This record gives sequence, structure tokens and C-alpha cells, in this order.
Amino acid sequence: MARHRLVLGVLLVAVVLAGRVPLLGNGYGSDDDAWRNAVAALRMHAVGHYVPSRIPGFPVYEGLLVPLIPFGAVATNALSVFAGLVAAWFFLRAARRGGAKSPVWLAAAFCFSAPVWVEASQTMDYAVGLAFLLASYDAWLRRKYVPAGVLLALAAGCRATLGVLVLPALAGMALRRERGRTGLAFVAATVLPAAVVFLPPLLSPATRGMEGQFEAHVALHHATPAAVPDLLRRVGVFLFGKPGLIVLGLGLVAAASRVYRRRGSPRAGAQENGEGPADRRLPETAFEASGVIVVTVLFLLMPYEPAYMMPALPLVLLLVGRVLSRSWTATLALALATAVFMTPVLETRRVVPGRLFQEVRARRADLARTAAQEALRPPEPTVYVIGRFAVHRLLLRNRSLRATEAAWAPFHASGVALWSPDGRKGYAADLDPPDRVRLERGGYRIVDLSQ
Repeated sequence: MARHRLVLGVLLVAVVLAGRVPLLGNGYGSDDDAWRNAVAALRMHAVGHYVPSRIPGFPVYEGLLVPLIPFGAVATNALSVFAGLVAAWFFLRAARRGGAKSPVWLAAAFCFSAPVWVEASQTMDYAVGLAFLLASYDAWLRRKYVPAGVLLALAAGCRATLGVLVLPALAGMALRRERGRTGLAFVAATVLPAAVVFLPPLLSPATRGMEGQFEAHVALHHATPAAVPDLLRRVGVFLFGKPGLIVLGLGLVAAASRVYRRRGSPRAGAQENGEGPADRRLPETAFEASGVIVVTVLFLLMPYEPAYMMPALPLVLLLVGRVLSRSWTATLALALATAVFMTPVLETRRVVPGRLFQEVRARRADLARTAAQEALRPPEPTVYVIGRFAVHRLLLRNRSLRATEAAWAPFHASGVALWSPDGRKGYAADLDPPDRVRLERGGYRIVDLSQ
């Protein structure tokens, strides 16, 4: 039996890795921040001290990238793929310990969902953050609160908002009636390592003056009440895909119907679950449900990308895994994997390539644009304005270009960022009027390709 499970486990890992192979190459990812992470790692590797990719800093993830960046995108993307496997392993452990009716199928639903399979398999912090978060939750379920706190601090070092999940953890501990000193030990084990982890961003001169970027994001882009329904709809489609949302809804209706039919026999319901009285799972349910609420509120403050809601995916799956039957959980796993390969467009009654193919196509299109910009041969001295992320892609692809300080800036920086070796061709993310005047007086033609 043990050998049979080992063989199945090896086969599953092989399938997972084979499905991620197309995402190892074709650049660092379709997310512009993936290239920004790589640029910051390259800069840190060169100068030997911390350089933030953006505010508030992602020091744990950025630190992991530094030794890998000399080996290129395959190495940094492989880190995300490996972290995704680790996250799936800890999710399986949490599902088993947390009372899921079909832990293996539930873990398959998590592992083969489009967010974990596709969006997390690029040079982004998502997979590494999920791995630390789920390792922390596994420790929390085993009442190992100090390791849980340290792991949560490391998750926050990948994405600072994950640190706020200390609040749902405390709520679950209160329902477990843990002693006050236990709660203080957990908080200390989270806060103190997090403070150490974020010392480099706090002390780095590069972060000074960047606080306004965060404030502007929140002030200008938070969700209005009227926009919330559409945002949540987009998030649902991102996390589960349209087939997954349909299966999830039907599965929950079936579970509710089953509970309704058996409402007169709570003992039978508890025995079917195999976990005893329902209130034994109340602390876990409180942690997961309040965690989803916290992640959602933070997303609505800065609803830039549905990917910001990725930490909610394992929490939602663990919640529904306690009520969905084995057959519905298996169907959900298959439906989630479907979104990777094909996407139904209900309005036109068509099926288009799924998110795996969309991701690869987007990466190749970005690389093709960068190659075209790199191949430009102007007859006279010229500076091309190509935008911030095009500069990042060109910087990482062509190391023969001479980089200025403007090339390394994560946000707006006027001026020529990259120069050809002979100085006749330059690339800029942006040019303020004084820089344009100075370059034109120096005999350079300015061509705007950023639109």
C-alpha cells in the first residue's frame, strides 16, 4: 500500500512538472512585475546590497532570486514551480488535518487550478508566498504556534499583506481557548522575524521617497461600492474559471440539500464526516473564513490584479472541502484544470485557448516586441521612448547595452536608460520636457514607441 501511494505520488509530481515546462522559458512572465523583480535581483547581485523591486519591499522573495538571477528566467521560474509543489504538499496536509472529505482530490483542485498552475509559475512571489503561508497553516493546525508564526513572517516577506493573516489565526486560537501567553508567543514569533525581514527595505536609501507610490495606489485605485460586484465576479472567474464556478455552485447546493434532508439526524451527519461534532472544526473554519474576508478587503483597497486574491484560493477550497462530497470535489478539480486548457466564451458560444496558452502567447508577444526594438538601426542618433517595462525587458535580454541609473528605477525615471555601445541609439522609459530639449540640442532624434 505504501509503495502504491509512493508510485502515485511520483506520477503526480511528474504530471505537475510536465505541465509547467512551457512556463519555464519565454522570459520571466507576462506580469510586468516579474521583469521588475528580475531587474531588482540583477541589481542586487551586482551591487551587493538590498534594492527593492517596489514598495513595501518583498525581501524574502527578492533575496531568493539573487543567487538564481545569473542563470536567467528558467532558474527563477523554476523556483516558482518548485514552490508551487511545496505549497500543494502543505495544502494536502492541511486538508487531511482539517477534515476535508476528499483531501487528495481537493489538493489536485488546488495544484491544477489556473492561478497556481499558470499565474504563479513565473518570476513572481505568489507561489513562494503560498508555500510559506500553507506551511504556517499546517503548523497552526498542529498547534505548533511558534513555527507557525515564523513561517507566516516569511510569507509576509514574500508579500507584506500576508502578514495580516495573523488576525484570523488569533481568532481561531481564541475559539480553541488557547491561553493568553500562547497567543502572545504566536504574535511575537510573527512580528519579530517580520521586523528583521523588513529591515533591509526600511534601511535602504532606494525606498526613500517611494512611500508616495503606495499611497497613490490606495487613494486613486481603491474599489468604489458600485464597482465591487464586478470586481468580485472577475475574481471568481480568475480563481475558479467559469466551469469551476458552476461546479462549485452546484456542489454547494447539493451539500446544502444533503444537510437539509438529514437535519433531523445530526449524529448521522457527524459520523458521515468522520470527524465528530461540527463544532470541532469551528476554529479552522473561523481562520479560513476570516482569512478570505481579510484578503478580500485588502484586494478592494488596491484592486489592480485579481492575482492579489490568490491567497484566498486555498482557504476557500479548504472551507468547501469539508462539505463537498468526494464526487463533487473530483468534479471541481477537473473543472478547475479545464480553465488551464480552454475557456468558454458564453457570449459568442465559442471555446478559446485556456490560460496556459494565453500566458505563453503573451510572453512570446512581449519578447517579439523587445526583439524588434533591439533590432532598430536608425540612420541618425536616436532615442526611443519605449516605456518602463520595455526598458526592463531590453535590459535583461541585452547585457551589451550600457545601463544608467534610470534603467534600474522601479517607477518613473526620466532620462535615457540604455545606450548602445557606440552611443548612437538610446532607450528611455520616459522623457520629461527638459530631457527632451537637452537631447534634441545634442543632435538626437526622439521617437516615441511607448503607445
